[in-house]
Amino acid sequence: MRLRLWVAAPPDTPLLTLNTARGRIHWQEWRRLTALWREAGAEAARWELEAVEGVTLPLEHRVFVEALPVQPRRPLADPGAHTPTVKAIIDGLGDAGWLKGDDPVHVQGICCWAPVHRKGRCGVVIYLTNLP
Repeated sequence: MRLRLWVAAPPDTPLLTLNTARGRIHWQEWRRLTALWREAGAEAARWELEAVEGVTLPLEHRVFVEALPVQPRRPLADPGAHTPTVKAIIDGLGDAGWLKGDDPVHVQGICCWAPVHRKGRCGVVIYLTNLP
């Protein structure tokens, strides 16, 4: 089973990158932005909950997470650069009850695909695959 979820960027919130995580912004601003992405992940999961029929939540087995960042502008970031955004979204999925946790028992792995450009769109497509 593979679930797909679109997590739109909160208003005026950029995708977080590993470069910004290395102290390029103040820690309080980093914390604020991370919280916004976490809430966006939770909100998207709550919104999609009704569309996911036949799925028992929280997901009982381990999951593999794939993330496809969508950037509104170029140049495109390196593959994996948006890992901090994906991590915050995964925390939000836990908050919404989709995942029991984000530890290795519940999340087997995370793959961040190279971002794509879509003018005017900013967010992340999340794919969750149940593993045996």
